[in-house]
Amino acid sequence: MTHMSVNDVDGAIQREAARDPLCRRALLVDAMLALTNGDVEGAKAALKSYVTATIGWSGLEKATGIHRKSLMRMLAPGRGNPMLQNFASILLALEIHTGVRFKRSGRRLRPS
Repeated sequence: MTHMSVNDVDGAIQREAARDPLCRRALLVDAMLALTNGDVEGAKAALKSYVTATIGWSGLEKATGIHRKSLMRMLAPGRGNPMLQNFASILLALEIHTGVRFKRSGRRLRPS
């Protein structure tokens, strides 16, 4: 049996997201679902994978106006604690980048 480290899994997810637009969309949807379910760490992990595989930290810096080192700290596991305004800026920039728009439908958040 082969054991994979967390870094191996993260790398595999990022490679797949770089290749597959549906995987990129799924990462963004997973981040939003994790956030709405109170799983901030899960949301940050999905967003970090998305950023690394697609827009990159410099691209996200340009899209949000937030320095890339600050963005990296915000999405770091365990340490990052982004202010809600900054988190909203990140989500909006990534929604625009991937073409996914979220809307509230009844009591559930759905991508459109």
